[in-house]
Amino acid sequence: MLIMGAGGHALEILELAAQNGQLEGLCFFDNTRSAPSWVYDRFPVLYQEEQLRAHFAQAPDFVLGVGSPRVRRILAQIGRAAGGQLQSIQAQDVYIGQFDNQLAQGLNLMQGVWISNSVSIEEGALINAGAQLHHEVKVGAYTEISPKALLLGAVQIGQNCRIGAQATILPGIKIADEVVVGAGAVVHKDLPKGVTAVGVPAKIIKGAAIF
Repeated sequence: MLIMGAGGHALEILELAAQNGQLEGLCFFDNTRSAPSWVYDRFPVLYQEEQLRAHFAQAPDFVLGVGSPRVRRILAQIGRAAGGQLQSIQAQDVYIGQFDNQLAQGLNLMQGVWISNSVSIEEGALINAGAQLHHEVKVGAYTEISPKALLLGAVQIGQNCRIGAQATILPGIKIADEVVVGAGAVVHKDLPKGVTAVGVPAKIIKGAAIF
C-alpha cells in the first residue's frame, strides 16, 4: 500500500495501516520540497511521478494521507493518473450502523468515529477521530470533518469543506461547498458557498475560506 503524503496526517494513517496489518511493502509519496526520504527510517518516500507509476504497476492501492480537502483531491487525481486505485482506510474501533449507509472510496475513518444509519459520505472525505455523524447526514467529496465534530440528524455538508474540531452542526442544517467552520463553533443556520463561520452561535466572518 502507498500513502499519499508523508507528514502530519500521513503519520496517523500509518498507525491505522499498522493496526490493520498493512505494513508490508508500505511506502509514501510526497512531491513537495520538504518531503523526507524516509519515514521513521523504515518506510521509503517516493517523490517523482515516474516512481509512482512503477510502484503502482506492482501494487496499485493507495490511500490519502493529508488533511486539506484541496490537496486530497489533487493527490487522488495524481494517484489515478499514475495507475493507482484509491482505497479507504479505517480504524479498528470505527462504528458504522447496519442500515442504508453509502460510503464511497478514498475515505479516512479515524479512531472512535461513530456513524449512524442512512448516512452518505462521498469520495475522499476525512472523518477524524471521535467525530459523530448522526442519522441521514450527508458529507460531500473531500470534506474534512475534524476531531470530535458533531453532525446531528439530517445535516448536509458540501464538497471541500473543513468542519473544525468539536464543532456542532445542529439538525437539518445545510452547508454549501468550500465552507470553513471554526473549532468549537455551533452552526444553527444554513451557510452559503465559500464562507468561514466561527463562534457560538456561528457567525460568518470576512475573508476567503482556506482549503
